[in-house]
Amino acid sequence: MKRKHSLFLCFVLLLLAFPASKPNVRAQGTHIFVSPEGAGTDCSQEAPCSAATGLGKADDGDTLYFEKGTYKGTTDPIFTLTKAVSLIGGWDGSTTIPYTINPRLYETIIDGENVRQLVQIDTSSPEVMQVSGITFKNGGAMDSIVIRGGAIWVKDGGILIDSCRFENNKASAYGGAIYVGSDDRFEVKNCQFIGNSVTHGGGAINITRLGASDVALIEDNEFKNNSADYGSAIEIGKSSVTFNANLIANNTASSAILVTSPAKVRITNNIIFWDILGNKNYSAIVDYYEAGEITEVINNTIVNAGRGITENYNPKMTLTNNIFYGCYESINVTGEHNLSGTNNLFYGNTINTFLLDNPITDQDPLFKNAAMQNYHLKEDSPAIDAGAVVALTDDFDGDERPLDGGYDIGADEFKEGFMIFLPLILR
Repeated sequence: MKRKHSLFLCFVLLLLAFPASKPNVRAQGTHIFVSPEGAGTDCSQEAPCSAATGLGKADDGDTLYFEKGTYKGTTDPIFTLTKAVSLIGGWDGSTTIPYTINPRLYETIIDGENVRQLVQIDTSSPEVMQVSGITFKNGGAMDSIVIRGGAIWVKDGGILIDSCRFENNKASAYGGAIYVGSDDRFEVKNCQFIGNSVTHGGGAINITRLGASDVALIEDNEFKNNSADYGSAIEIGKSSVTFNANLIANNTASSAILVTSPAKVRITNNIIFWDILGNKNYSAIVDYYEAGEITEVINNTIVNAGRGITENYNPKMTLTNNIFYGCYESINVTGEHNLSGTNNLFYGNTINTFLLDNPITDQDPLFKNAAMQNYHLKEDSPAIDAGAVVALTDDFDGDERPLDGGYDIGADEFKEGFMIFLPLILR
């Protein structure tokens, strides 16, 4: 396998994979070097400046390299980006070339001290900025003006977020860690979201894009212990999104994923679990939008959810090749349903009202070690080669799908032989 789903080990391995060399982030643009105590004026390796000074000097296409250490501020938000400037953490502070970028050894932290939003992005530039190798923690969007995106609020501009950690950020409404309102390109990959919270709408991420032409991508991330007083850990509203190969664990909200979007949403290859069956009203996935396009839920593994799938207000959903294991209720429907699907596996659930077409029931999927949250399939699992043909080419780990025959059911495509776990960054 290419990824182990142990939450802690996966992140450690991910950081180990950062190159210890000068990154090729952008061929064009100026390289600007900043440090927590920077007092330079030219923002060079030899004389790094403060992050605020560096941002003041930066233009579209430039890159800020953050020296190891913790960055705090007195403004709210701490950093406001009006240019498409990339932010790269993990610089070792060296004055030689090539310089070293290694976030594991040279951790870069932006800390809002629970009272300040960390980054606000508002740029009309066509450039797409990159943010990588940074820990965003203790961001707070809780006052009467800044209420969205405790760590990052994307008002306008395209952004790719990769290999970052979001920890203990909070917002009073919409996106405890990240809120996306921009219609430009948005991707978040290979990141950890730990213990973020919101009052309303998306303890970790809230995406509410009104007129985006491209599909937002949330892929290869880990979401653990995020919460929402009302809403979900991840909320997808008014946007077309692909949510693929993420691990979602022990989130405290009415749903792990809430879809309120009329646009196309694909939820594929994810593992969504709780260590034990807790609140019977917690759903793995909730969908409601009667006039919207079909929400596709394909090849996911859902474990110990109060409700695996909840369909409200008659949205169009299709469920294919999913495993529902140990849930109180596998599929819950309010009123008339517009639900279709096939080749799902149901085991150990208390209520299985909607089995849909060609189900597998009363057969243990035979996970490698469910007690240790290892939801890969054993070689004699009834889920192997039992799935319907779908438009997927890989699985949760990035392994080819299908392998040696038909499509498997669940997030894992069984692979024979010795398993080598590699970090996400190598996928």
